[in-house]
Amino acid sequence: FLPMVPDAEYCTTRYIQDINLRLEAMNFWRKGKPDGWWAFQQAIEANPGIAPEGLVRAFRAFARGFKPVESTPLNNLSNKLYAFEVARLLWMSPSVALKHLFKVLAGYRTFGLEAVKATPKALVSTVKVAIKRQGGEAWLKKMGGSLDVMDEAVEALTETGKLYRMIAEISPFMATESQAAKLLRRFNEMGSLPVSAVERFDRALSVVTALRMAAKKGMTPWQATYGVFDTILKANFLAGPLNPAWLRDPKIRLVMTFQGTPYKIMEQRAMLYSRAGGALLEVVKQLAKDIREGEARFKWAMIKDALSRERDIFGTPVLKQALTEMLLVGTAIEIGKQAWDVELAHHFLHPPFVRVHRREIAIGASPLVGATVRALMAPEELKEEEFIVSRFFNEWFGRANRGLPLPATFVKLARLSKDDIPEIYRDRRLAYLFSVPTLE
Repeated sequence: FLPMVPDAEYCTTRYIQDINLRLEAMNFWRKGKPDGWWAFQQAIEANPGIAPEGLVRAFRAFARGFKPVESTPLNNLSNKLYAFEVARLLWMSPSVALKHLFKVLAGYRTFGLEAVKATPKALVSTVKVAIKRQGGEAWLKKMGGSLDVMDEAVEALTETGKLYRMIAEISPFMATESQAAKLLRRFNEMGSLPVSAVERFDRALSVVTALRMAAKKGMTPWQATYGVFDTILKANFLAGPLNPAWLRDPKIRLVMTFQGTPYKIMEQRAMLYSRAGGALLEVVKQLAKDIREGEARFKWAMIKDALSRERDIFGTPVLKQALTEMLLVGTAIEIGKQAWDVELAHHFLHPPFVRVHRREIAIGASPLVGATVRALMAPEELKEEEFIVSRFFNEWFGRANRGLPLPATFVKLARLSKDDIPEIYRDRRLAYLFSVPTLE
């Protein structure tokens, strides 16, 4: 028997937010009425040429982002299995937090030295906002560390991620969660603290640096706000409504477990390098034209202006950002090799859908899919020894765990206590804990 009225916890965590978002969307689109954005989208779709193609595509993506994912039994099961995989593989994982920390590179690529200068303030704002969220505002005031204007801006602007997550995960009304689902959700919330802390710092850095740059450029408040959101969407890629459908479909997300972040990083870099490549191509075309016409007017200033023609809202050339990222990534990887004898390449360069090993490339299937394939394709002698169900769970959770779903972090700590460290880490505890293999 399910209650007709949802409980208080569900009302505050899901139902009220869901209904509020739907009401806002209805007022925004005003479907069937001539004075809403729905009518505007219909007009630009029906009359090609009256609006830029990019605007048409943006409205299509925005409309798809508001379409709820159907709450079918299979979708609900997929969501539960995905949450289970997050708990098993990512709970309190230091290696995942380290990979997300390297994602902060996007901020340093965009703003350069200004991002370095803003790092201390972003770190302080992140800590102060986190203390306030835990009910420590009075303690902050007592210690003389009340939130200043920049801290409040960080608090206000970094919470946009909640809106994007709600849009991306909007779903029809569901019955109250089971106690098991609640426990799993809370367990994952606790286990996501390292990654959450890194992500909050990443967004705080985007806000602080963008606002400081806006002040230096003399931007209006509207332009500054636009610049902040533009930076967050590019550096932190929180744009749920613009995500491809597979990133929002529970079944596909389960099959492609943990491929969302590598995909968004690849998309982010592809957009940057395509714009930078376009600027470079224009320079080459101009030089070829000048050579054909016999003109001796290609001076460094002209070439420099052409290379820096494509800029972001703060006036930073995209070609400079692309070259800065290449320099930072290459420097970090080389420092890892020379100073610590470790290989950091896979922490910076992790293409989606594939897994790049030292000498081979494999399909980046989810652990569930991989276990299914290994269980079905097992050698005949193994098939005779094990029943297919036990073989599947052994492959899924690991034979060393005897088919028990132990969190990967616990397994690592247990192996550390026994000095049972894989050879690729060469008995180095920190390298194993952070999943940073040593050089051969």
